[in-house]
Amino acid sequence: MTQGRPALRLALLPAALVAALACAPVAAAHSEAEEAAEEVYAAKHPAKAAVTPAGSDAIRLRAKIAPPASYAATAAVPGPPKKVPAGALRAGVGRADLTPPRTGYFLGGWTRADRVGHGVSTRLTTSAIVLEKDGRRVALVAMADFAVPQGLQQAVAAKVQDLGLNERTVILSATHTHSGTGGFANTPTLNTAAPGAQLILSDPTSLAGLVAPSKADPQLYTFIVDQVATAIRRAAGSMGPAAAAWGHTTLSGLTRNRSLVARLADFGTTDASKVPYAKTINPSVDVLRVDRLVGPTCTPAVRRAAKRATTLKRRATAATRTLTRARRTARSASSAKAAAARRAVRTAQRRSRAAARAATRARTAARRAARRSCAKDGRLPIGGWSNFANHGTVVKSEFGLYSADHGGVAAQQFEALVRRDADVPAGQPVIAVYGNADEGDMSAGLDHSGPAGADLVGRTEGDAFYRAWQDAGPKLSATPAFDVQWTRFCFCGRTASDGGKVAVKPQIGAPFLTGSEEGRGPLFDITGVPLEGTKVPAVDDVQGDKLIVPIGEWSEASPMVLARIGDGAIVTMPGEATIGVGERTRANVLAQMKGVGVNRVTIAGLANDYLNYITTPEEYDTQQYEGASTVFGRHSGTFLADRAGDLGAASAGRAVTLEKRDYDASNGVRANGPAYPQGSAAGRLTAQPGDVRRLGLVDVAWQGAPSGGDKPLDSAFVTIERQDGARWVAADNDLGTAIAWRTDADGKYVATWNPPETTPLGTYRVVITAPRYTLTSKAFRVLASDALEVRRRSAPAGRVAVQVGFPLPRENVDLIARPTILLAGTVDFRVGDRTVSAPIGKDGVATVEAPAGTTVTVPVGAARDPDGNVNGKAATASGGGS
Repeated sequence: MTQGRPALRLALLPAALVAALACAPVAAAHSEAEEAAEEVYAAKHPAKAAVTPAGSDAIRLRAKIAPPASYAATAAVPGPPKKVPAGALRAGVGRADLTPPRTGYFLGGWTRADRVGHGVSTRLTTSAIVLEKDGRRVALVAMADFAVPQGLQQAVAAKVQDLGLNERTVILSATHTHSGTGGFANTPTLNTAAPGAQLILSDPTSLAGLVAPSKADPQLYTFIVDQVATAIRRAAGSMGPAAAAWGHTTLSGLTRNRSLVARLADFGTTDASKVPYAKTINPSVDVLRVDRLVGPTCTPAVRRAAKRATTLKRRATAATRTLTRARRTARSASSAKAAAARRAVRTAQRRSRAAARAATRARTAARRAARRSCAKDGRLPIGGWSNFANHGTVVKSEFGLYSADHGGVAAQQFEALVRRDADVPAGQPVIAVYGNADEGDMSAGLDHSGPAGADLVGRTEGDAFYRAWQDAGPKLSATPAFDVQWTRFCFCGRTASDGGKVAVKPQIGAPFLTGSEEGRGPLFDITGVPLEGTKVPAVDDVQGDKLIVPIGEWSEASPMVLARIGDGAIVTMPGEATIGVGERTRANVLAQMKGVGVNRVTIAGLANDYLNYITTPEEYDTQQYEGASTVFGRHSGTFLADRAGDLGAASAGRAVTLEKRDYDASNGVRANGPAYPQGSAAGRLTAQPGDVRRLGLVDVAWQGAPSGGDKPLDSAFVTIERQDGARWVAADNDLGTAIAWRTDADGKYVATWNPPETTPLGTYRVVITAPRYTLTSKAFRVLASDALEVRRRSAPAGRVAVQVGFPLPRENVDLIARPTILLAGTVDFRVGDRTVSAPIGKDGVATVEAPAGTTVTVPVGAARDPDGNVNGKAATASGGGS
């Protein structure tokens, strides 16, 4: 970069920002030493998932579970058991579609105004668990977007007041996907989307949107409020007696600390070698498992089995009587009729034996059915609240589609595993509420990118949630301890427990403008100048040496909630807490609740309000992106940890006064915007799909309403059907992860299916189901993949080894993950003039004996996975080992 270019680029910034930046000292930029430390640490501790877990599609396929076609439950709420413990917990779950039937909103998060959603990759959803005990209720709710403005949470709570809920008992957290819809916040600051250089050059007035961002879009705001309330209503409407427990596991190697310099400051060092990887991330995976207590759920099947056994017993009895009559007739038959009588006896004997065998089998089946757990009072898993620290930034804004990112995939993965494990009947909901933890500096987006990257990360998280869910099983209780505490406070220049003060007025720092390590902000796209580490001489001990930028406004009072269920507690954070703040907050709450049976505390980050980031004083002092974005100053993290401790003390029955300020955070925004218009009355196919190999891409195109107006609410838009004899059965749909669709302002739609490697071979078609029309494509075939790669690996002397797997997915092209290393399969080696088959091991490697100098080949189609996929290119090696 030349000396002149930064100045030219900075000239594009508003005058107020340039003036602020001009005050920065020369050595203000993120230092080369800091960058080098991060690069060395990243190379030493790569955060890559080693194995690609089977996806939810494969899980459903193997368990013969049809893909869900709606977010609304389609089966009746199961009846309660005969005996319900006194004071039992009650619970219900619900989900609703949060993807508006309109494209074109800019993608949420600190992004560019020209990065908008042109369609949908994975649906945005909102999910809820409502819990009640002894007349008190709490709703644990997640919404797939980057933040929860406090005013929106208040509007949702007002919508569900008739359910016995209010703003003190609704915990609404954001999954923090950066590919959700932007522009719905009550506070305009959270609607900021900076223009990119191209937009500025074409329209210089677009810079005004940076300093004075737009108010909330009333249509989108109302839609979100209504849909979150719908999820809560569905949960409350399905409530019944329940049992709950906490389960725990760990997940390392998937995330990295994206602000390593700041994290090292917590340990008083700048030397990355002194802090192990395990201490730079939060590996904790916590799941609050919730099961419904139910009466017999398979009573009809038991009755049918018993009825069949009775019917077949009657037939066997009748066949025995027929045999007895035939024998009597044979004994008294004349010689002329003896032969016929004997034949009749033999026929009757065969029928009697067959009837007896059928009756025996039916009786055994009836007894087995009566012994099934579903034939007695039992439990029906309905999901859980899951918690892991991970930024929603795997899918980058360049992809240009709405996406729930890895959090949406993780929920689907977890739900598919639970449904399979517990044999949950079709139509009964199993719902994971994805509650993000202290993810302020945690991210898998440093090492994974695009929709296929999100699929891999989400599958890995979903598997971990399932392990934690299993861990909770033996501990389930119908009468867990239950409590909810709430506070709302102002910072107001008050003193934290470490002696430092927090700010009266929230202010943001210059490093915020050019983003974090994993994705610099939109102004970095213009200036090319990173501002992390930028400081000025400290003017006070509140904002410290932050270079303040005079933009932005945030809530004047913020809420926090603590919900205790059993031996665990959830405490909310009104923003993005770092691991350092999370550690200190959990320790503070546990210390206050010592002796009352709570042994684990989880953070529900980005909940009920959004104050940007929350860092420790040590992290703040480095003025990385997160510290500069901690708006109430150096001691904000300590102050919030103190408030969490107050909630813990109140829950433990200790003498503490919780501040409960009245505060209207609506900022004049009301949930009274217009509904989205109806879509087109008719559609027309414009391009048909062709045959496709597994892991390939197949498209179908059609003409409909402009800007996504034909997307149905809560149900599938694009369905893939497979021919099964004379029937067509649903195989996949756009509520999953393998289908994406795009559209434009002219109503031209293109849907893409990326069939997984386990997809059954056969004939398929695409069905488009809009609210006012249905389109059905021509049939096409799904063929086996020939994309397997055969890679030479080192082997002992006298052997040849190859590793087999699929290639890495193409970023922002492929939609789903695939096993880059096979765990099973076969390789047919050609050793000289012989063919030798060898199994593929768990490391993807197959080996064969080959004397030195022998030519060893793996011909086309000679490497196979268990689903029949093969290699499309031959591989050659020489014997002798390497």
